[in-house]
Amino acid sequence: MIQQLLDTNTTTLLLAGTVATAALAYILYHATSKTKTKKHNIHNSSSSLYCNHDLKQHTHIFKQQVLQIQNTNNVYVAIGYSLANCIMIEGDTGIIIIDTTESLSSALVVLDEFRKITNKPVAGIIYTHFHHDHVGGSEVFIKESIDGKTCPIWAQETTEERISNFNSIIGPLAYVRATKMYGTKLDKPSFENCGIGPFLAGVDDTQGLENSPTHTYNTPTHTINIAGIELQLIHCPGETDDQTVVYMPRHNILFAADNYYESFPNLYTIRGAPNRDVVQWANSIDIMINTSPDVMVPSHTLPVYGAKEIQIRLQNYRDAIQYVHDQTVRLMLKNYHPDEIASMIQLPSNLRDCEYLKEFYGTVGWSAKAIFDGYMGWYSGDECDLMKLTPTEYAHRLIDLAGDSQTVLDKAQRAFDDQDYQWALELSSAILRAQEKSTRHVIKAAKELKTQCCLQLGQQQISANSRNWYLTSALLNEGKVSEIKVPKKHLKNFILTKPLGMIFSTMCVRFNPSKSLAGVTKSLSFILKDREMEREAADGWTLTIRNCVLYSKNEASLDSDIVIETTEKALRLLFAQPSSIAKSVLSSDFSVKKGDVRTFLQFIRNFDLDL
Repeated sequence: MIQQLLDTNTTTLLLAGTVATAALAYILYHATSKTKTKKHNIHNSSSSLYCNHDLKQHTHIFKQQVLQIQNTNNVYVAIGYSLANCIMIEGDTGIIIIDTTESLSSALVVLDEFRKITNKPVAGIIYTHFHHDHVGGSEVFIKESIDGKTCPIWAQETTEERISNFNSIIGPLAYVRATKMYGTKLDKPSFENCGIGPFLAGVDDTQGLENSPTHTYNTPTHTINIAGIELQLIHCPGETDDQTVVYMPRHNILFAADNYYESFPNLYTIRGAPNRDVVQWANSIDIMINTSPDVMVPSHTLPVYGAKEIQIRLQNYRDAIQYVHDQTVRLMLKNYHPDEIASMIQLPSNLRDCEYLKEFYGTVGWSAKAIFDGYMGWYSGDECDLMKLTPTEYAHRLIDLAGDSQTVLDKAQRAFDDQDYQWALELSSAILRAQEKSTRHVIKAAKELKTQCCLQLGQQQISANSRNWYLTSALLNEGKVSEIKVPKKHLKNFILTKPLGMIFSTMCVRFNPSKSLAGVTKSLSFILKDREMEREAADGWTLTIRNCVLYSKNEASLDSDIVIETTEKALRLLFAQPSSIAKSVLSSDFSVKKGDVRTFLQFIRNFDLDL
């Protein structure tokens, strides 16, 4: 039943089970229940899946097209081919690309469209910031440079570090949460859009590896000239701290990056990100206003024309950001709980009615919680939250209070029938968190009810982010999609291409020490016979476990407990194929100089290398 609503193209991820089996489980439960409960009439055909009217209308702005910017003959923006826009400026001897889409597949399509306009080589690339939807397709455009191998890439000086840290430290978790938020497991009609773009492309197939910037700047503004085109790079921290907006004096055009798009801004993203300084974001928009542009081209959604219209929009945008900040802090000072604050604040009606401030992407409520956290951290100030029960323990206590899980299920069903979907979701989730307190039939019914709650809540959302998350959760809950994980080929590509120092840094947060390692110090050294691929100096690496933490050093030591001689290529392949480490280390590519294979494998088993 749910598969009809949320069918995906990812057939390899479908679990066993049929519609008939799910329906039979539900019927069996109701036939044996102590209390007869009413099944809510949910949609039973994909054509009837509802979408918020405003969100559906919003999809129209993502029509695939390459727009020539008005009153120019050399500035173009490709919209609708990927999550982010891709911008081309044609210069005297080459073209400039601002943002490169998120994937090789999208970048190739955009390149084909640009090649209908000009065949000039790519003379330079500008990254407005580190997010993957702006840098992931760079390889396609680099191959269109004069030599087909190298191309100047400009960015703010912290962009490269942010790319590396985001992808290496929390990359797998970011992938899972982005999959839910952007709805990449959904298909039409359950999927509508991504709020700031039509879709996130190439997640599971041709996702590109980012190329690092070759040129950086660290001043408030920096002027560059590429192919005869003068551009000003302006550091305007907003959605990210490395945000660069680009000003083109010749045509008085402002390329706004992600500091403006047609939606309430994502002051907090549910896929997860470091705290975004919203006061700084508002201040950056003031800098943008001071450029007095006649045209504004954002990296998401449509261009805006007319100096007066741009000024009005940017003023309203920055004022909306400041309003949410100021009112959040005012209510914090009154000792309101962050959840209460999130429910109390809404924009003034004149701002709320602006199409470009509707909550297609970010929401006021999420933003208020993030602002609270930015000032005060996780603790709400309510003593009940100081040593809060875990969700599972709370679920057990809730069922005990009700008497049994059947009673909780009956309450959940009544809440659902009363269209109180949030309460029904919380109650059905509690049953699933404390499954040992329930019969098989109750668990199946609770899972079905939770799925229906996610569907109903998803259909109500104006935010594409929350809609996609709810509907993906419905698929996951019913087992129509298996656990979301980063494709193994992406992990392998990371290990085979990134500096070893970065790889070993990621191993620190994948270290799962056994209890026997408490108070123990152990070390493992790799002597590298070749260093052709390795960018770092020295003859190898040493990994040391001490106080149940791991640290690495770009130097091999014969004093380590285990010393292995190998090549860099063999070492990368070893970690890229964790399931065959035992077999690999016995090959001729590895020579154990100190210790033995058994102690080496014991050392390696302390790492969650499949993450």
